[in-house]
Amino acid sequence: MDSETKLYLGRLFGEVFRMQKRLDPDMVQVSDANIYGLLNGMETAFDNVFRDFNPITDAEYTAVEDVLDAADRSGKTVDYWNDLEPALGRGRDGKMPIVYICRFIYNDNRFHSVISDMRKPAELHRIELQEDDI
Repeated sequence: MDSETKLYLGRLFGEVFRMQKRLDPDMVQVSDANIYGLLNGMETAFDNVFRDFNPITDAEYTAVEDVLDAADRSGKTVDYWNDLEPALGRGRDGKMPIVYICRFIYNDNRFHSVISDMRKPAELHRIELQEDDI
């Protein structure tokens, strides 16, 4: 992302975080220093706040969805480790993108039985969204 975009988005997020913090200090977990930095155009503050943000690409989403769709049509039980992880490829570390995708799809009312019956890690045993998820 270019610096100018970071500065504009930083200002916008800084304003949002400042309002949230005034309404309820526990609502947002961003430090006052980072909010100040965002409001005043500090690229470092933007990087601090969004360092761990790893967006899920359409290709990653589609790869997982294709495995679930094939299993739904064939009646096959999906194995998280043998079916979904390889579908995402070697470019992605960790299981959380697959977990996020499966939770999104399940809560979008698709592939309920496939995801429910899937051999899966503990992170997917609580698949319904909770209040703190949104």
